[in-house]
Amino acid sequence: MPNQTDKARAQIRTELLTTFSAADRESYSHLVGWLRDTDVASHALKLGELAPDFLLPCADGRLHSSEQLRRNGPLVLSFFRGGCSADVGMKVLQALVGRLGATNSGWHPTRPAGALASQ
Repeated sequence: MPNQTDKARAQIRTELLTTFSAADRESYSHLVGWLRDTDVASHALKLGELAPDFLLPCADGRLHSSEQLRRNGPLVLSFFRGGCSADVGMKVLQALVGRLGATNSGWHPTRPAGALASQ
């Protein structure tokens, strides 16, 4: 029986997919398929587990700590390489942040100014 998290995730996915272009839906489906095929999730933190503290460098050399980013509540962090996957990733993050009341940080270390974009 699906729990509350599963139900929320399904609702977010449904709402999110309606906003995607055909190319974004194809990218999303490809990425989700790859994640399932490679079983990446089995190595991820489990619900309720705390992430270890970490530092992330920007392209300009400044360091950002996870502790600093979590000061205002939960942190949703995603790493982007650019292109279509970054656009799709930001849409997913924005949907999650709205539901979780979390800090949204998109990380693109190759962009010098504003490599870390937070809301």
